[in-house]
Amino acid sequence: MMKRQGAIAVSAVLCVVFLASLVAAQANDEDGSRRLAQLVNAERRKAGLGELAWEDRLAEAALRHVRMMAEQGELSHQFPGEATLRERVTVTGLRFNDVGENVAYDHGVEPAHASFMASRGHRENILNARFQAIGIAMVRRGGRLYVVEDFARPMQELSDEQVGDTVFATFNRERTARKMFPLARGRDLHQDACRMAKSDRVSTEGARLPGATTLVAFTTFQPEELPASAKARVDGGFSRVAIGACFARTPSYPSGTNWVLMAFYP
Repeated sequence: MMKRQGAIAVSAVLCVVFLASLVAAQANDEDGSRRLAQLVNAERRKAGLGELAWEDRLAEAALRHVRMMAEQGELSHQFPGEATLRERVTVTGLRFNDVGENVAYDHGVEPAHASFMASRGHRENILNARFQAIGIAMVRRGGRLYVVEDFARPMQELSDEQVGDTVFATFNRERTARKMFPLARGRDLHQDACRMAKSDRVSTEGARLPGATTLVAFTTFQPEELPASAKARVDGGFSRVAIGACFARTPSYPSGTNWVLMAFYP
């Protein structure tokens, strides 16, 4: 009986040691990750590009993936049964447009960075002018340092009301620049914009807006920039515009976008 208890105790100790080793093997090297981000931004400065802001949610997505790479002992952007990069970033709650990823293993931070810069595709991600944020994770296992760099162009995290306000202000700013009087603001078309998003199709079909002579529908990641369809109405002889915006994730926009509807009145 005592021997059995001793064996159980030894097994328990071995189990604890094994679990502790596993956790240690999957621990994120945060200092190394920050150092690598500094190296990336140094390259961007040399190229005359803006620095990438550190984004915790990108680092969160990177950590999930780098742990899987360490477990598998190989490099991949998507393992069987794993979500895509876009899906991995989306579940963190980050709103974004463009996204990219670099993966590698090496024996240290500086060598990993040198390898990225020596590879055309990885270098293009590092020097991509559209990217504005980065998150990095790295895990050491079996003598290898596994590294994941995730890049993105985040969207401004505005409420639907703020998106509508921004589109309205941008439109009137364009009119003022052309020496035209600003339009008055009509009612909020939030529900109409959300119905459009639910259909996952940019369309004005089904919108019931009596009195409106022109309808414009579009999606936007940057509400401070008008699409061509809205810019074409800047010179119009209108007196009022109603605007609605609705952020939604759809099959066409799995990471989400702002769906916008504008109704112009004489």
